[in-house]
Amino acid sequence: MSEEQEVKRVPKFPEDLVNETMAVLSDTDIEHVKKGANEVTKAITRTQREDENYPTVKLVIIAEDVSPPEITYHLPNQAREANIPFVVVPSQDKLGEAINIRRTACVAIFDASGFEKVIENASEIVGLNE
Repeated sequence: MSEEQEVKRVPKFPEDLVNETMAVLSDTDIEHVKKGANEVTKAITRTQREDENYPTVKLVIIAEDVSPPEITYHLPNQAREANIPFVVVPSQDKLGEAINIRRTACVAIFDASGFEKVIENASEIVGLNE
């Protein structure tokens, strides 16, 4: 595996950051969210390509308990490559509940309103400010 292809370790996120992320997500308008691994992957790709006809992803939230883990395994590195901060939360059920669905593996946020502090802290934790 070359240096460029090296998979970086996903950091452990502090509980207060996870709680704040979930609280803000609960108050977010569902119109500003894409949910599920396929939709989130496409959203990150479109952000990387700087597609003018598509909104920019501001934050990705990934559930830790996804089975099989290969469903979301690529998302942390894809988000890093696109310079998008991400947060890993413990439960896909709670993540889904926050956006009023049964469960989801991940979400992409397009409207950063309310997420400013989360984005700043997540960027620092995942190393986007280096």
